Amino acid sequence: MKHRYMLTLTLAAIVGGSLLQCGCEEAKGLKGLQVDPASVSLSTNGQTVAFTVTGGVTNETLALPLTWSVRDAGMGTIAHHSGYTAIYQRSAANGANTVIVRDQFENEGYATIRQLAETTYSLELTAEKISINVNEAVTITVTTESAQAPFTWRLVSGSGSVAGSSGASAVYSSSAAGTAVIEATDANGASGVIGITVIESSDGGGGDGGPGGTDP
Repeated sequence: MKHRYMLTLTLAAIVGGSLLQCGCEEAKGLKGLQVDPASVSLSTNGQTVAFTVTGGVTNETLALPLTWSVRDAGMGTIAHHSGYTAIYQRSAANGANTVIVRDQFENEGYATIRQLAETTYSLELTAEKISINVNEAVTITVTTESAQAPFTWRLVSGSGSVAGSSGASAVYSSSAAGTAVIEATDANGASGVIGITVIESSDGGGGDGGPGGTDP
């Protein structure tokens, strides 16, 4: 009976010790750190950007100091870091890079950097005509030879819509009269604008001389 009692105490001590040991261990690498900004584009050699860890784990769990690194040191480096913030400086190389931050419990966070070529040009846009009727469509084209696809098209001001994928041409139309400004931006960040005037069609009808409205 005494031996059985001692065996029970020994097993209880082992199980209890195991539970206490598990409860004291920190989970490693289970939580992702949030980095702000999560992605950014840089277009000038030597340009810098500040990254800050903003969340993902509580400040009590986020153990300083943080370790900052980059995926490709040829693209850029961590110029300085302190507390929850690090300064990344890009090199002259173009492409994509990743900033990695890790706390003392091996939780990690990431931010992506897109390094664009320095733009020494602007885009020139031409249209089939710069004055159109309401509901008429017009094609606008980027004519700058050094422009790089893909292109982004947007309506800066005025009414209507711009229909275009990522190509060098887009189609603009509007159901209301007025003036519109359309902008195109290429892959290097260079941009250009063009203005289109939309007028009411002269044969649109609906004027003072409608049906039955003529003088005898």
